[in-house]
Order: sequence, then C-alpha cells, then structure tokens
Amino acid sequence: MTTQHIKSTCCKAKIIHYGKRRRQCTNCLRTWRINRHKCGRKLKRNNQQLLKRIMLRNQSVKHSCHYYRGLSKITVYKRFQKTLREFSSKTINYPKFKGRYILVTDALWYRFGSTYWTLFLFLLKPVRRNTAYVLNPVMLMGGESFESWKGAIESIPFIVRKSIIAITTDNFRSSARIANYFRWPHQLCQFHLIAALQKRRGKRKRAIPGVKLRESIYRVIRRLLETPDPEETNNLIHQLNFSIGDPKCPESIRMIAREFLREINQYRTYLKYPDLTIPRTTGAAESLGNLIRNKTNRLKSPDSVYQWSSGFIKMKKTINCKRSKVPNYQPN
Repeated sequence: MTTQHIKSTCCKAKIIHYGKRRRQCTNCLRTWRINRHKCGRKLKRNNQQLLKRIMLRNQSVKHSCHYYRGLSKITVYKRFQKTLREFSSKTINYPKFKGRYILVTDALWYRFGSTYWTLFLFLLKPVRRNTAYVLNPVMLMGGESFESWKGAIESIPFIVRKSIIAITTDNFRSSARIANYFRWPHQLCQFHLIAALQKRRGKRKRAIPGVKLRESIYRVIRRLLETPDPEETNNLIHQLNFSIGDPKCPESIRMIAREFLREINQYRTYLKYPDLTIPRTTGAAESLGNLIRNKTNRLKSPDSVYQWSSGFIKMKKTINCKRSKVPNYQPN
C-alpha cells in the first residue's frame, strides 16, 4: 500500500501546517519553510552610479554624499569602498571579435615608504581603428626591468596576446629586449625624442652660440622621422653626422642625436610596416596614465592604487588612439 501523506524527514512523523509558508513535525516540533531562502539579511545591490560620478565625472566621495540624503558620510564612504572592491576584482571583458592588434604600453611609478611599485598600463588598438581597448593594469613591486615587463605582458590572456602583431613603447631600458623576446615589430615613441630636443632647441635664445646649428639638427631629425625615401634618408643621416661633429654642438644634443642614430630603425618601424598603421607615439597611454595619476596621487597603499586604477579602467573601457599615416612614396 502506497503512502498518501509525506512524513517529516527528521522523525518520519506526521506533518502539519505552521502558518501559510511553514510546516511542523508533530514529534520534535521542528519547523521549516516550503521554499528555502538564503540565510541572513538581503545584500544591498552595488550602486555603480556612485562609481560613475567619482571615476568619470571627477566628483569626490564627499561631494557625492549630497545625492544620498538620510545616509551619513561614513555610510556612503563604506558603500563606495565595497562597490569599488567588488567592481575592481571582476575580470575585464576583452574584445570577442578576431583581428590584429597593436599593443601600446606605459608605466607609472609609485613610492610607499622606501619601496617602489610600478603600475603597468596596456592599450590594445585594432589595426584599422582609432579606438583602443584598455586592458587590466598590473601592479608589481620594483621598477621597470625586463623581468617585470615580461611578467606584466604575460599576464594578458594568451588568446588575446597571440593576436598582437606589434608594440609601441617609450624608450625604457629593456624595451628592445621585450620586443625581441615576443618577436614583435618595435616602434619607439617619437614624442619623447621630440620633447627632449625641444627643451634644448633654444630657438628664442639668440645670444647662445650655435642657435642655427641646433635648429638644423632639430629639423633634420624631424625629417628623418617622417620621410620614407631611402635616398633622402641616407643624405639626412650624413648631414646629421656632420652637424653633431661640429665643436659648437652642445654635448646634450650630441648625445640625443647619437642615441637616435643607433635606434633609428625602431623610430621608423611604422614606415617599414605601413599596412599595420602602428601608432608613432604612446600619447594615448600617457593620457590614460595622467588621468590615473590625478585620481591616485593621494593614496597610501599599493592595494588602493590598484583598486582605483582598475575600477577607473573598467569604467572607461576605451580611449582614442589614432593610427599612423604613412606618406605616399613612389620610387623613381
């Protein structure tokens, strides 16, 4: 004979109704709910509007307290900290479509006590677009070395890293070694070179000897960065070597010019691969670094710097990064 009434799981005794949503065992008087819910109070939903006000609209947490009447400042601060902690811990959504990408890099230095920390920033720019995707930053102890850069780049998922075909960096010490290790064409940032020359150009200081010589060196290097003509390139290199051999040439400009001649191929990589439209500068990464620096310059721990930078990057998602334009060249 089949059982018609379900018995309790604890004592196998008769079950009676204990209100509308609960049942009770008649033997041990234990009660339970028909539809089991999660124990404890309901968790409050994370308010990403608070993050958007602070990250994207440049509002402070103190100013954002005006939007939450009835809540104390301590409560708003705690809600922001909890939301930022959970939001920064999420994995970033990488672009799902396939294609070829250029990696644009930069790094920010921080000092906490007597220890240096480095925040590595990465932009992933599609070949045929002027918008770059901002990847998750990497925070490591120490300075910019080959091992730190190698570990930071290897933290990028392999499925994303294998679609990278070139890299644009500033002239840090192990930049060429990193490019050779990953077998990527290497483009050095032209802006850093031009800025270093511009400081020593002395265009308005007519009283200093060698003004015309410094101006000539500046214009020759600017032309070498842009011309695709091999014959004109050889003539300009010969002219630059002759100019820096002049006794009137300042030693600082001579050192910059000699370093440029040693690495001239890395400064002209975008001319060698015109179909890749490799960015000539790291300006987009520098701009992103300045935004992060303004938001993290008062923080006092590496964890807080990483949370703020990671949260800001995941809010921003993309940044403008113009592709390079190679001038048309037709050999005779």
